Amino acid sequence: MSQVQKIKFNQLVKQIREYEDDTQYLKVALFEDFVEKINKFVSDNEIDIEDFEFEDPLHYSSTAKTINQNGLKALLNHIELIEALINADTRSDLVSSNSDKYKEQKDKVFIVHGRDELTRSDVELLLHRIDVEPIILSFQANQGLTLIDKFEKYADVRYAIVLLTPDDFGGLEGTNTTNLRARQNVIFELGYFYGKLGRSNVCIIMKSDIEVPSDIQGIVYTRFVNKLDEIKSEIYRELTAAKVKFTPSF
Repeated sequence: MSQVQKIKFNQLVKQIREYEDDTQYLKVALFEDFVEKINKFVSDNEIDIEDFEFEDPLHYSSTAKTINQNGLKALLNHIELIEALINADTRSDLVSSNSDKYKEQKDKVFIVHGRDELTRSDVELLLHRIDVEPIILSFQANQGLTLIDKFEKYADVRYAIVLLTPDDFGGLEGTNTTNLRARQNVIFELGYFYGKLGRSNVCIIMKSDIEVPSDIQGIVYTRFVNKLDEIKSEIYRELTAAKVKFTPSF
């Protein structure tokens, strides 16, 4: 990308970040224009990341006239991912394209997630920052595969991080009690990676208090309440124990 493009992108990002502490002026039209420009920058420079779009109703206020804090946070996370990818490309330009050492440098970590896109993007960003390649199934090419075939193809990784977030409700039939649970696909994929990689190569991250299957009760989880930063050092410790190659970022 040209220096002019970088400067224009940085100016746009600066403008967006100036709204971070101001919830009154996050006008939908303005922010959708920001998103259009960011997506164009990504497309023009062939950056390997999906287009961003605000999700309705998750990212909009009740009046649908403004973007809420979830929407702003999601956009800022997306911008940080773009910046991380740009920085990674810059570093790779400094290394010979024939360098096998560089090509083999990054370990791959599969992120299993449910509906909590903010937590997923926080983990993705953390891995980019520490020079680990995150694998997210929905971001990979379908290539005419069935969903299970696609999952098995991209599950060929060194390590897995499984996000147990409160996405669903469930309870015992015949009772009025329901509990917050992770999505069923998350539990399925957790069991798959336990069998494929072994428990020592799977990190379970739990957000808040949710119900877990009885078969895995007693396992120690890495738990946070509000922000992933609460447990960053614990994630580093788990990656180190599993001998995943990474560069800590504090």
